[in-house]
Amino acid sequence: MIKFRNNIIGNSSMNKENSSDIIEEKDLAVTTKESLKPFWDKKIAILVGDQEIRDTIVHDLKFFGLKKITIFRTRRELFSQLSTTDPQPDILFSDMDIIDSLKPSERGIYMLRTLQDFALEHNFNVDMDIILIARKIDKENTMACFKHGAKDILLFPSPIHAFGSKLLKWVKKITEKVESEIDAFLKRGDEFFRRGEFENAIKQYDIILKNYGEKADVLEKKGQALLAAGDYELAISSFKKSVQINSNFSRAFQGLGDSYIKLMDYDEARKNYRKVLGIEPDNYYVQFNIGETYRSESRWREAEFIYKDGIKKNPKFIFFRIGLAETYVKTRQIDKAIETYKDAIRLKPRTTQFSARLGDICVKNRMYSEAETILKRALQENEGAVILFNKLGIALRKQGKYKEAIAKYRQALKIDPHDPNLHYNMGKAYNENGDKEKAVESFLISIQIDPSLKETIFDDKEITSLHQKLASRTKLWINSGSGKSMGI
Repeated sequence: MIKFRNNIIGNSSMNKENSSDIIEEKDLAVTTKESLKPFWDKKIAILVGDQEIRDTIVHDLKFFGLKKITIFRTRRELFSQLSTTDPQPDILFSDMDIIDSLKPSERGIYMLRTLQDFALEHNFNVDMDIILIARKIDKENTMACFKHGAKDILLFPSPIHAFGSKLLKWVKKITEKVESEIDAFLKRGDEFFRRGEFENAIKQYDIILKNYGEKADVLEKKGQALLAAGDYELAISSFKKSVQINSNFSRAFQGLGDSYIKLMDYDEARKNYRKVLGIEPDNYYVQFNIGETYRSESRWREAEFIYKDGIKKNPKFIFFRIGLAETYVKTRQIDKAIETYKDAIRLKPRTTQFSARLGDICVKNRMYSEAETILKRALQENEGAVILFNKLGIALRKQGKYKEAIAKYRQALKIDPHDPNLHYNMGKAYNENGDKEKAVESFLISIQIDPSLKETIFDDKEITSLHQKLASRTKLWINSGSGKSMGI
């Protein structure tokens, strides 16, 4: 070690061969020091009664860059810390000279046994690697110490490069073990998250944070689970800790933006989204979300600018066009809204909700023929889309094309006979076509499938003339006991 090495260097009678060995040893130590840089955060505990050994180990550890060192004077002092909730040290160096009445190997074994007994008594696991230090020890006693839990035995004194090589081996093994354990908890947490069991996911992430220290990626995952669970303030706290550790962690900044949106703090949401764009300029989802914050505040001009800028940057990112179209709807620029939606649909013709929404916009603005054309074209791309049949039926009915509307509803009911909205809208088409009895039958079936529609039907002023007949038929069902099965 350093002290031993300095003694050799200070020998004035040293020959050239020894001098060459010392230079080589020093070079090896410096090379090892560079290799140890990724492990400088490892926590080291020292319980060594021999002051010379203790001082040398501390000196050498600092030379190699490991400075998170805690010196314990007694086993009681060490055990007291181990029994707390604080993370355990990664490595414990302990000599065999703590109990004078025992042989060196027995002292080491006694130390190991005492630690194991204490861990059992206080219900905690000993996660640190224990390195015993001896001035001399035979093979039999070495094996006995390994049997009782020692990870290695370091003979003192030892050349600096030899100590460094062993140190590198120890921390690498610890890191591999820790990474494996962390990975197992992460996988369990991620699986819980995928299944929507957010509380269980959070518990897995908390195990990592408690036992292995705060890590940016784990804090971000915990933040996402808290966000999904609706704990927005706690999610923000977790994301903030994540970016304190890694100031370039774009996912954590994005999580902050998403959390602030849930709290309707749009200024803070934008601040964090813009930090994401500073790291990932091509994160178009984040730019779209900035536009959404402006739209949520009815700041139409700013929203329009964001969406248009997004379209210039990535014309194929469809959500910029959807956001822009909805902005046009809100500002009563219906022609622009329709054309922008059509542009979006041309990019994604098989996305039914966009065509359905465009159909709605046209119907609400009494552009029934336009809605019919759009929805019929959409059905050519999406033949089994019940929602498109439903919207098309409404557009046809609004034009007085009742028989064609009824035919479309019947076609849709072959695909999904249990859709209450199809029955409801078909009832309206029957009613306007003058077939009151079939209208009542359709309305009753829609109520049977979804009892909550009963209130909607009886509030619908377009079918006021049918309310008395519907009420009468409903009472008959209740009296016959059928109403129980319908939830009426």
